[in-house]
Amino acid sequence: SKALAEQQYGWLLKRIGISFCSLRFTGLYDTFGQCIRHQSWFGRTVTSAAKGAKLNLPEASAKRNFLHVDDAAHMLLLAATRQIVGVFNALHPHTITMLEFVSLAYQIFQRGGKYSCDFAKTPFRHVHYPEGNRCWESLDYVPRITLEETFMQIKQNGLDDRFGPLPVS
Repeated sequence: SKALAEQQYGWLLKRIGISFCSLRFTGLYDTFGQCIRHQSWFGRTVTSAAKGAKLNLPEASAKRNFLHVDDAAHMLLLAATRQIVGVFNALHPHTITMLEFVSLAYQIFQRGGKYSCDFAKTPFRHVHYPEGNRCWESLDYVPRITLEETFMQIKQNGLDDRFGPLPVS
């Protein structure tokens, strides 16, 4: 497991006098569409909202925590330059349900279209997110980039075509 690997790596580094820090990032995303490789619903949502298309999603009350890669990079730099030691849960302070996420995208793109939950589909899996306070305090930094800002950047810069073709319903 990742936790076991962290323990072993931390132990080995400690033996040779090197400090160890691991930031456990949540759902990383970006403004340029690279995230669709591992965040497929991010891509489907942006593409559908930007085109004003219909989006059928599973039951969407499950919460997600999205962290912009720029915030993640800043956190990595802070951890390295401040020589932070330990394992930290690195997440955004705001968790959002998938339904709220989709609603926000459609609201910002303002291109019409509809979204609905198809209860015949397997629902989004519920995830328990740990507290990020210890990480934020250690780094003296709380992630700042919001989904709203990201959707606005994607819209204003015409980047929606980078998030993939329209999904199959």
